[in-house]
Amino acid sequence: MCISGTDIHVAGDASASAGYLSGGSIYWKNGTPTELTNPGQRSSANGIFVVGNDVYIAGSMIAADGNPHAIYWKNGNVVALDPNYNSVARAIAVDGTDVYVVGERASGRAMVWKNGTATILGMGRARAICLKK
Repeated sequence: MCISGTDIHVAGDASASAGYLSGGSIYWKNGTPTELTNPGQRSSANGIFVVGNDVYIAGSMIAADGNPHAIYWKNGNVVALDPNYNSVARAIAVDGTDVYVVGERASGRAMVWKNGTATILGMGRARAICLKK
């Protein structure tokens, strides 16, 4: 969840049985839903960050190979982070033009991506990120 001014932003997943078309990732602004994926596209939305009118959501999308690959959405558009590895993005933060995403690869390695460039942090899982000003 992210609060920006008087707006409440929430990212998560919704099931088709709840009436959503995709049964995948979804974003709510003040309770109004927006589906992030197409019908049948499996994905997860795990973290959210809002800067002005830009909404960034960290997650993963199941690729054609059947495995999750770390991505983030910026204003609903997918940005691939780790297309060659089984991976998940868990949290996201933005500082100016720099986009920081943390998560892990299936190999058990905690990761940080800065502007799409991956760095292995070590064994484990990265779940949160904080920018201090």
